[in-house]
This record gives sequence, structure tokens and C-alpha cells, in this order.
Amino acid sequence: ILKAPSEPGILWVGTASGGLNRLDEETGIFKSFRNNPNNPDSLSSNRVQALYEDLFGNLWIGTHGGGLNTMCPRRQHITRYMADPRDPGSISNNVVTKIHGDRSGAVWVGTFGGGLSKHDILREKFIHFKHDAFDSNSLSNNYVFALYQDPAGRIWVGTFNGGLNRLNRARDRFVRYLNDPLDPFSLNNNMISAIAESKALPGYLWVGTQGGGLNRLDTKTGRFAHYLYRLDDTNSLGSNMIRCIYEAPSEPGVLWVGTDGAGLNRFDIRKNSITRYYNNPNIPTSLSHNLVRTIYETRQGQLMVGTYGGGVSILNRKANTFAAGRRPSPAGQRK
Repeated sequence: ILKAPSEPGILWVGTASGGLNRLDEETGIFKSFRNNPNNPDSLSSNRVQALYEDLFGNLWIGTHGGGLNTMCPRRQHITRYMADPRDPGSISNNVVTKIHGDRSGAVWVGTFGGGLSKHDILREKFIHFKHDAFDSNSLSNNYVFALYQDPAGRIWVGTFNGGLNRLNRARDRFVRYLNDPLDPFSLNNNMISAIAESKALPGYLWVGTQGGGLNRLDTKTGRFAHYLYRLDDTNSLGSNMIRCIYEAPSEPGVLWVGTDGAGLNRFDIRKNSITRYYNNPNIPTSLSHNLVRTIYETRQGQLMVGTYGGGVSILNRKANTFAAGRRPSPAGQRK
């Protein structure tokens, strides 16, 4: 789910098989953008995995198998960027996992197997950062699952089984943070799925892992603290399989943590308290599905929770109940 800064009241929602949806928060109407095999100007794939709006208001759309797409929302024209082995300046892989922009306007693209790519807007080509087994300062792994730029402008890269990487922009070299079984203050799991920061606790990164719960990194000391699921503690995380982390603008100091199979967690980092939200088939106002992929707060203060298999659930935090988001109407679809 992405809020477009250039279009107040508009949310963009990527789906696993239904393409891209544009939601008008005022009217509740969805408009769909989907692949049309007979139209090269349509979305390249209906499996949308990443969204980002650049400084010029262009929407960047990462797909699974269809590479990267850009769209000018006003003209609704789509341009495709596909991997081409004959062109070293093309995107490195057609499975795009993450997209993030930096302050200079550069767009960083994480891929599944092709490492990290940076789009050079002036030359209209991609510069690649990949793992080199003979270079300890290269990207630790080519499977990128998380991207984040901190307030100091540093780019952080989470990889699948290669831990966390910090890019030295001046030298184009990486510093690696990996699990060390002999160091209790190291990263506890090398499979990184999410990176976030809280305005209430500057200087610390929150790192979601696939198996090690949440890790909190002190960026000054390089030490990690660990937050894990514990069977006998209902105030612990609901699962160690973390998929996404989000801090709502209206609640600094509260992290919403989406998990793989254990629903949604509300983590108040000041009070060190956790509230769990699960799907209960017998309660229609519960979370729609326990596989949570993305989280976003609307202008009305409602929390939109994107799930894998249950659509969008909207949390009313006053009533502590969920409602289902509307599906796109056929009249609003663009073929």
C-alpha cells in the first residue's frame, strides 16, 4: 500500500494476482490497472510486489516476473524496464522485491537474485551492486528483501540469508551485519524481511527477520537487542516470522508488525507492551487473514492492513474491530 504525496487522498494498492489498484479515500472507489497481453503500454505483470512514488510524481511498480514499470498518474502511461542480458544498463532481474528513493532523486531497486540496482535518471540506465564472493565489502547476498534510507542518508539493505548491509555512498562499499553465534549482541538471524525506524527512538533501526523476530540495532554501537515470540508470554511477539513494520504518523513510538501466519502485532516500544490481532473465523470483525504483508494509516486514522489471501482489513482503533476493504468495481477497471 502506498500513499502518493502528489495526490492527496489517493492510495495505491498492489496485489498478488489482480494488478494495481488506485483507491480514492473520499469516495471509496477503486480503479484497476492490469496486464493486457495485446497492449505493451499496460502493466507488465499482475503480480505487484513493490510501489514507490519519485520526486516527480511518477509511480514505480515492481512486479514478480515482469520487471519494473513506471507510470505517470496524470497520463496513466506505463513504461516497462525489463532485464536484458545483452544490455548491462538494464535492470538486473525481472523479480523486483523492493523500491526506495533517496534524497538525491535516485531510485534504488531490490531484486530476487539480481542484487541491488540504482536508476541513473540522467543516463536512463541502471547501476548494479552485486555479491562478490571474493570481496567482503560487496553486497552480502543478491536476494534483497528490504530497503531503507535513514535520516543521515545511509542506505540499508536487508537480504535473504545474507544479513543486513549498510552502503558507504562515498566509496560504493558495504558494511555487513551478520549473525555471530558467539556474540549475543549480533544480529540473531540473517534472513531480513523489513527495516524501519521510529521517530520516538532516533538512532535505532528495527529489523524484521524470518525466524529471529525483531532486532533493534543501535547504529552508533552496532549492537542488536532481540524481541522474540515466547510461548509462555502473551506480551511477546505473536511470531518470529516478520513480514513488515510500520509506524503510523498519529502514533509515534508504536510499531505495527505484520507476521507470516500470526496476524498483526501492536508494539508500544516505550511501554514494551505488545497487543496481538488474529483472524478468528467465528468473529467477522477480526483480522481477515493471519498472513500480513503491508500496513498503512489513512487520513481518517484507520489502519489498512494488506494480507495475503484475505484482501485488505481496515482496523477501527477505537472499537478495536476490523472491516473488509472494498473490491474494485468493474466500472472502474482499466483493461
